[in-house]
Amino acid sequence: MEWKPVDSIKQLLKMVDEVSRDKRRMYTNFICWQDVGNMLFSGSVPLFSRQDDSLYIINRRNTINTLYYWSTEIPRGQFKYHEEVVCEILERRGREQQQDMIKYLKESGFIEYAKYFEWKCADEKYKELWKIPLEYSDDPDINEAFRIYDIFDIYSDALPAKDLFAEYYKKLDSIFLMDKDRCAAFLFYDKKRCSVREEWLWVDKEYRMSGYAVWMLRKMINNCLENRDGNINHFSWINENNKESVFLHSKIGMEKTLKYKTTLILR
Repeated sequence: MEWKPVDSIKQLLKMVDEVSRDKRRMYTNFICWQDVGNMLFSGSVPLFSRQDDSLYIINRRNTINTLYYWSTEIPRGQFKYHEEVVCEILERRGREQQQDMIKYLKESGFIEYAKYFEWKCADEKYKELWKIPLEYSDDPDINEAFRIYDIFDIYSDALPAKDLFAEYYKKLDSIFLMDKDRCAAFLFYDKKRCSVREEWLWVDKEYRMSGYAVWMLRKMINNCLENRDGNINHFSWINENNKESVFLHSKIGMEKTLKYKTTLILR
């Protein structure tokens, strides 16, 4: 496969249009057109490769090469790149529309690195809170927020690029629980008009089994319902192997949906 630089968003849009023109079906794992500039063009220049009815883009950022694809047919031949590549694929509502593409990538040497299912609780209502011995903050020092890069998986936990984090951080709401100068737990979440999605939830090992995770999730719901009537839908992506998180979200009444995302890696 021959890889060349993508010069502009205009060039990218033209290539996608050429691949998809007059075709009824499109395999793709790119879902962020509203932020395509930041996604692909604010770091190193992305690379592209064309093969028959397929277009591949490699986004190079913070030592991680992320693969995006657009294809109207299952590609022929083997996918090749000279460095490690990460590919995240979203399956909506369990329709298995991407299974052929996943099979192709695995035949090209990709391995399944992680699998997350979406969990949901519809119509969350205002929650009662109890007094806790930790200090609550919703405006932590950004250096505390940067700890997500030491705690979560840079390949599969949807972490933003480090050089974009300061800007990304402004768009999220957060809950931090502090024990004097020590961070005991935190929760980042993305609040919309009628829904809220957990981004990153963490409790220090020394503070677990004390109900702090449930407290933060309740506080999140209450924050979202502040100054508005009605209920709110609550979503979370959970690694299928994270038994603690599965237990926690089952305990608070969330249910696993058929929607999932798979992270594949070529090494």
